[in-house]
Amino acid sequence: MARATHATRRFRRLVASIAAVSVAVGCGADESREKELTFDGTSAADRKSAQAIAEYFKANASRQPWFGKLRSVRVADGVVTFATTLDLEAQSRPGRDICVYLQGSDEADFTKGSAVLGAADSRYGCAARARPDKRLQSDGRRTAPFA
Repeated sequence: MARATHATRRFRRLVASIAAVSVAVGCGADESREKELTFDGTSAADRKSAQAIAEYFKANASRQPWFGKLRSVRVADGVVTFATTLDLEAQSRPGRDICVYLQGSDEADFTKGSAVLGAADSRYGCAARARPDKRLQSDGRRTAPFA
């Protein structure tokens, strides 16, 4: 096997450094990943829930194209409200995605009234999941929990 010449080694280092810079500048440096999502709550439990949701979104949704447009998470009596700069009237998909991630956080699955607020007073309401123990069979009897 032939030894690499000095010029070959320099060329390889140059290619590696160009690749590293292009990843850091263009492709890989995701500014939204560094974004801190502000949170607030009306009680200590609500603030704790809002913080957990903000951390969940940063860890799991920061690569979504709408993540950079999230401004804050507010929890009041268990109801979650996201403030964004999204135009939810023109495009409802980001609102739906945010609601899906909210349910994934397990903080507000069964709470009615959670919403995503967007630009120009646009609003997307999140559907609450039905509690397994509250489901009724077709004859009106309750099903067994988690059945």
